[in-house]
Amino acid sequence: MYNKLGVLEIRAPKRIPFRGIIAFLEANLSWIKSHKVESMIFKSGDRVINHQIIQGSTEPNKLVVLRDDRIIVSGELDFDEVQTQQLIHKIAARVVTDESKKYLLQRAEDLSKKHKLRPEFLRVRAMNSRWGSCSSKKRISLSSYLIFLPEDLIDYVIRHELAHLKQLNHSDKFWRQLADLDQNYSAKTKRLKRLRPQLKLNTTPNLLGDVQ
Repeated sequence: MYNKLGVLEIRAPKRIPFRGIIAFLEANLSWIKSHKVESMIFKSGDRVINHQIIQGSTEPNKLVVLRDDRIIVSGELDFDEVQTQQLIHKIAARVVTDESKKYLLQRAEDLSKKHKLRPEFLRVRAMNSRWGSCSSKKRISLSSYLIFLPEDLIDYVIRHELAHLKQLNHSDKFWRQLADLDQNYSAKTKRLKRLRPQLKLNTTPNLLGDVQ
């Protein structure tokens, strides 16, 4: 499994011999390559949407802090250390979630009203394993990383989850329901399969410029 930094992590029970792990990797190499995510290495000067990463003085007992439009990394930390990268990623993910909510929640509300499909609960969170989900309790979750997608694919994901309010599966009935909401769903499904939910550096989504 690739972690949030794009590094492949392998976990196995202690009873599994090393050669067994290697055999598993070789047998699943194609799948592993197809699910590879871009490595995410933060550097001083990088931007996370409209927040710049800098190195400087932080608050006592806090190594990475969010202050106004800056992500401040303690001068005691080394950017080359994995722990530093993980600390920055945690704050960066929060920035993306907070900023993307401004657009995603309003857009989901607009489409929900348009199609007369109302979830019981709607939230945006930093999900890097899926673009969205809908529970049996009609609770919809959207990945904050949707904000880095083109507008038509964002709408597709939202409509996909709204369709699950009627069909909580991927049966023929579900796809017919989705077709009623989006006639071009098939092409968008194929486009989305080539993409992965992940944070992007030095990119300000155009959609956020229209949201106050």
